[in-house]
Amino acid sequence: MHDLALQADGRVVVVGSFTEILGVSQNRIARLNTDGSLNTSFDPGTGANGVIRAVALQSDGKLVIGGDFTAYNGITRNRLARLNTDGSLDAGFVPGTGMNNNVQDVIVDGSGRILVGGQFTQVAGTTQRYLARLTATGALDPFFNMAVGFNNTVNALAIQPDGRILAAGAFTTVNQIGRVRIARLGEDASVDLSFDPGSGPSSTLLAVAAPSDGNVLIGGQFTSVAGQNRRYVARLNADGGSATSTAPQMVVSPAAQQVNAGLSASFTVVAGGSPPPTINGRSMATRCQEARTAP
Repeated sequence: MHDLALQADGRVVVVGSFTEILGVSQNRIARLNTDGSLNTSFDPGTGANGVIRAVALQSDGKLVIGGDFTAYNGITRNRLARLNTDGSLDAGFVPGTGMNNNVQDVIVDGSGRILVGGQFTQVAGTTQRYLARLTATGALDPFFNMAVGFNNTVNALAIQPDGRILAAGAFTTVNQIGRVRIARLGEDASVDLSFDPGSGPSSTLLAVAAPSDGNVLIGGQFTSVAGQNRRYVARLNADGGSATSTAPQMVVSPAAQQVNAGLSASFTVVAGGSPPPTINGRSMATRCQEARTAP
């Protein structure tokens, strides 16, 4: 399974690469009842002919799916489609010739527009590099221009409470502005310069979330963020800065010493944390305190 969507009634739509669920033939999408049983009123027919990697629930109960597929229930839909509440293809959503490469994530914003991220560089024959926004009919949104766009894959998307868009993936630039694997965009696709992750995560991001407090949660293959040790999951400040505060941890403790009375003794302490811990204004990552024994 690659993704799921929780409906208001508690039923769950699941998508992935499967061709059978609970012993029933079901190609890559299914809906489960609240007790985990297969919901037979949801009928995708022959389903998708390739992996479905993402699913998003609209306010009207319809579902937007994205992935590697090129057809749904025998009808051409290149990597993006919308389904009715019963699992049938929504013929009113036509994204033209669709994407020229895989879709990794789809989300629906508060205005019903559909944001799509992935490995594609064209949508319906128009240059849209790794991220696009479509209207409710499937047409490209002319007010969201990704002709320059990202320089590599967008794997995950989230929308913050104020409508700004978070994109995460394998990229290092957005609209020719340096943004390492995480960026925030305005509703017009402009890069939000107030969100700067610096050197960013050390490797590809696979997930991003936008909690209500304005911070940003990320997950992926990284082991550090902006030079700080963070293994596979981290939280960023609202401005994209280094991961938020963590308690100091002693890495190297001071060694016991014996000196004659009246002489000085130097202690070395190495500790980590965010922000970096200090003693008397001096970093604990270096020799930080010189003590004098009592006479």
